[in-house]
Amino acid sequence: MIFSALTFIFLMVSFQSTKVKLLVPLVLGVFLAACGAAPIIPPPPGAPGVPGVPANPLAPLTNLAPDNEAGDALRGLGALSQLGTAFDQQGNVSDPNAVQNFLSTIQDIEKQQNTREFAEKESLEFPENAPPVLKTFAYANGKLVSVNDNSNSPNFDFNLKYQTLDVMKTVGDFYKNLAKTLSGGWKTTAQSTSTDEGSLTLQNQTPNGEENLTVRWSEDGGITTIQVRFWTYYNS
Repeated sequence: MIFSALTFIFLMVSFQSTKVKLLVPLVLGVFLAACGAAPIIPPPPGAPGVPGVPANPLAPLTNLAPDNEAGDALRGLGALSQLGTAFDQQGNVSDPNAVQNFLSTIQDIEKQQNTREFAEKESLEFPENAPPVLKTFAYANGKLVSVNDNSNSPNFDFNLKYQTLDVMKTVGDFYKNLAKTLSGGWKTTAQSTSTDEGSLTLQNQTPNGEENLTVRWSEDGGITTIQVRFWTYYNS
């Protein structure tokens, strides 16, 4: 039934990123059309007696489209045409793989878009008045995209954001290993890792007071975002 089809696609899309979720109205239009609620031109069947002619002639677009915005549109069209075969006339899922292939293609398009945007993004200047430990925790294979300085003398409060194409595990391993090399009284007080984010918390007790540093990293659409915050509670 139509309800089962919509329920299935909502469950699949609910775990995707924001950009993918924006495709929900388009997906619903396809399924409603397939179930008779709106007109649609179905994919033509394979040409009888002509070997090599696919049942869905738009499908090759998902592989042949170039890596640019026009190519993204062509690949999306190819994936959408394949999606039309995922449900039968009653709106029941007949090919779950077609739905998953559609979502995978959209995710891949999103990653390519993010990669192009990242290549064009300029890295900001590292703050000159930042303490040395922040320089140590800069991510060299990335770009500094945000700097917030809320320091109030004598205390520091910096929040820096980096972005990188490195996968989340690479970023997490880098910071965990880096924390082990810190000199002085720095100690790791907490750390966590999940499938989509990780964090590290460190603290240093000095004669002047307390120094704190947290690193958080998460991955979305092929981009790993890193938040590095350093703040202090010095004796006044």
